[in-house]
Amino acid sequence: MNTIILNLKLNKSKLLKYNMKKYLFTSFVLPALIFTVAAPVTAYTPGVSSVGLYRLYNIQTGEHFYTADYAEAFALRGTNYVIEGVEGSIFRENFYNSIPLYRLYNSSTDRHFYTTSDVELAIVIKQGFMLERREGYLASTTDSPSGATLANLYRLYNRITNDHFYTKNPSEADAAAQSGYTREGSMGYITD
Repeated sequence: MNTIILNLKLNKSKLLKYNMKKYLFTSFVLPALIFTVAAPVTAYTPGVSSVGLYRLYNIQTGEHFYTADYAEAFALRGTNYVIEGVEGSIFRENFYNSIPLYRLYNSSTDRHFYTTSDVELAIVIKQGFMLERREGYLASTTDSPSGATLANLYRLYNRITNDHFYTKNPSEADAAAQSGYTREGSMGYITD
């Protein structure tokens, strides 16, 4: 079964970087945005590799920060960030039922934001966020290309601290919801 993946082009000269060797691309124009539709040529690639998604906490600002880059996680350790652990693993490559996990940053608020939604990506960019990178991919269903057990990645938001919190642990999500965070739903699935 082929899936269609919608990728945003921010302007005519700048295309978000994606692994293009397995995809056919067609562009079309909508008001203020240029979209590129990518349809997988092959439906499934066995042995898709994964990488740990590190969760850090800034003791000064109260922000949670997530990265799939080991060097970045450990470089931030010793600043105001404390490594809380590995939330789970995300996939390095795009595969038949994956969705990209985007990381954005707003320098005015000194906050990071993560989304798997192309529509939400466009909205927060208009609100002053800059796309830093694609951390990797989440599964959009519980069908894992690696055979690993998958878990929901929940997103919660605290309006008082302006912190988004992401966790695969339902009990941790419940505790966060009881301490002032609002549930914003599931972003997709990561390895448990």
